[in-house]
Amino acid sequence: MRNAALEQEFEKIRFLFFPRWDRKRQWRVKLVSDLDGALGLCEREQYTIYLTFVPKNDKERAVLIHEICHAVTNDYHGRKWFSRMVKAVERARELGFENLAKELLDDVKIYGFRLEYDMEMEEEIMTRRKVYNKIRDVARDCPDLTFGQIVDFVRSFCQMSLKQFFKRFPKARVAYIRGKEEAHVSSMGQSCMRPKALCERSSLPSLARETLCIDRIGKRGRPARNHIGPKQR
Repeated sequence: MRNAALEQEFEKIRFLFFPRWDRKRQWRVKLVSDLDGALGLCEREQYTIYLTFVPKNDKERAVLIHEICHAVTNDYHGRKWFSRMVKAVERARELGFENLAKELLDDVKIYGFRLEYDMEMEEEIMTRRKVYNKIRDVARDCPDLTFGQIVDFVRSFCQMSLKQFFKRFPKARVAYIRGKEEAHVSSMGQSCMRPKALCERSSLPSLARETLCIDRIGKRGRPARNHIGPKQR
């Protein structure tokens, strides 16, 4: 029964937080009695995640997400693992799981990341939220604009190439589709007044200052090199 409950929790976390991971369904989760004091362990060569408990609260679910982040990236608590944890925090907040997001943030601190990494995580989450909201808002208010036109408008203030933009903001099209859906529901049959700034490229900087507030986010300096403490699980 406990193994079945663990499998159910694993599938739920996989579906909500890692929908594009492990499409071949190679990874498994197993319940064990002891891991030399650790709560969880990711064995990449065996495609297996070991836990000493069945997650029943957000603190324990954070451990499972932590180990899946290792499965997605590597065995170390370094930059790649940290970046994937950022995405997990962002996703938890999108779903309204604020306590789970807090547990994930606390988990990052345990592994020796300096304060500037915590600040960068919060800044990255807020930046993504602003960009996605702006894409959605413009798509809703100006339904005659194409996805490419809106992306070009937004990324012109991020100072990013198209490749860099989509790498940092992979859910841009999802935000665009949501904006289109909102326009269909709330503005059906009504003409849309396109902002003057979108019609005249020379006016774009003033609109950006008023509504975007993300100037030069693509030029942020890299943080100090991460300090990794002893490997813990």
